[in-house]
Amino acid sequence: MAAADLRLAELPPEFLRLNGADPDWLDGLPGLVADLAARWSLTVERHFPAIRFNYVAPATRADGTPCVLKVSRHLADARNEIAALQLWGEAAVARLLAADPARGALLLERLQPGTMLTAVAEEDDDAATAI
Repeated sequence: MAAADLRLAELPPEFLRLNGADPDWLDGLPGLVADLAARWSLTVERHFPAIRFNYVAPATRADGTPCVLKVSRHLADARNEIAALQLWGEAAVARLLAADPARGALLLERLQPGTMLTAVAEEDDDAATAI
């Protein structure tokens, strides 16, 4: 899905209800996502299914790097999250790839589930213990 294809009617009802207090932000969300996608050279996919407070969607950078676009109307919270991720740097759970604090936007590293440690232990308990 291209960012310009974002349709408010396709967003979860709970997301629309919780963000309905700011109809200007909600109405501007498709344009904001499209602008961020162009600015950061992203192909934005369909949003994650259970979004409630923030718009969050998987995306891919022009170089093929998988990432996650997160946009919040709660600017103070978004700015705090950006500051925390910048402070933690490489120690963060997901790296902050880009941010626009004034617009409540974050571009995050997309984390993919790996192999569960219990599966490693089934094959090689010593290796699991070392991990």
